[in-house]
Amino acid sequence: MLGKIISNLVKLNKYTLFFLFVSFVITFFRFLSMPFLTIFLSSTTSFSSGQIGLIIGIPGLVQLFLGVIASNIIDYLSDKISIIFSLLLPAFGILGYIYFDSYILMLLSSIICGIGWSIYNPLLMSCLMRYSSENSGTIIEINYWIINLSGAIGPLAGALLSDGNSTFPFFLFSGALSILAVITMIFFPYKRKQTTLIENQSNFKFSVAILSLVETIFTLAKNKISIFLFLSFFSINFIEAQYNTTFALHLTAVTTNGINILASMMVAMTVTILICQPIFIKVFEKTKINFLFLLGSIFYCAGIGVFSISIFPLSFIIAAVLLAIGELFIAPKIQVLTGKSAPNDLQTTAFAFTTMGGNLAYFLGPTLGGFMYEQSFSALFMPFLLSIGFLAGVTAIIANILYQKKG
Repeated sequence: MLGKIISNLVKLNKYTLFFLFVSFVITFFRFLSMPFLTIFLSSTTSFSSGQIGLIIGIPGLVQLFLGVIASNIIDYLSDKISIIFSLLLPAFGILGYIYFDSYILMLLSSIICGIGWSIYNPLLMSCLMRYSSENSGTIIEINYWIINLSGAIGPLAGALLSDGNSTFPFFLFSGALSILAVITMIFFPYKRKQTTLIENQSNFKFSVAILSLVETIFTLAKNKISIFLFLSFFSINFIEAQYNTTFALHLTAVTTNGINILASMMVAMTVTILICQPIFIKVFEKTKINFLFLLGSIFYCAGIGVFSISIFPLSFIIAAVLLAIGELFIAPKIQVLTGKSAPNDLQTTAFAFTTMGGNLAYFLGPTLGGFMYEQSFSALFMPFLLSIGFLAGVTAIIANILYQKKG
């Protein structure tokens, strides 16, 4: 199965292969370095845990507020310029973690990284859609698998290279981003294929861009498809945000080795995705997408239900596998639906708008989930989480029905 997918990759155009390569490299080096940033800052600075937490959390907050704005601006620019900026900004920001001693400058580094990721994340998805229009759905699925693969081996490589006190992984990440920017500068074409975007680029005016931004935000906010995709992405990431927060607290409370069980759950989820993704691409190739969304909700709710009654390590791992399968049925498909339902000249902005749901979930998830967990695990937290698992698929189904009605 995987062999067929790899053989299909060879037939893809060079730009699609380029973006898949960029996706792998960036995700690999991000997981090789960034999970160890907390340890690195705590051992090399005198900052408090709260201050370090703010440094690490700022990029996500920047993406939440600037994602749509940055994406709308780069819709006026060529892919070449946008890619270079999205790579160089975090490349310089990461170096700030190494060289700066000032807390203010460290925060500035995080803001610069956040701006770069605000451009990169939606831009990657829209480029994968546009440069592989004939089989974009399969490409998004493959990219999802690649991200999980690099996310699995990246932390292992980082642990082997550093104990968390070395600057080497961060130099590697910054260097990889810089090299990718140079490759883009040399080999990637300047102009987009869409005539409307070329016209926008040649007639760019700041006042027009601001008015267009306001109009775009209102258009997406009033677009029912975008709203339901936003809610679906929010639901998926709200559940994900519980893994290292409330789930960790619960595992620690009901078992004697909660941290090890949590680590085993994360490994089980990653392995499930890596094994099942290639199989699912082929087996469910002709299955109706609404049925897959429904299956996703069922598996999400089953995973949450098993987790809520588990007391043994094996049952927690089973819950993790069910949650991973639920994610597989929904997450890649809503990315494809986001790209297909958006106008060609607003794909990047549409991806940013949908991604904002995930950023909002990671902002609210730990706080809201933690509050309900403290009030009552069984009577409040788990029923609420079950409803979120149900909504993940249902909102995606509604978005797809609306998309089909629009033709």
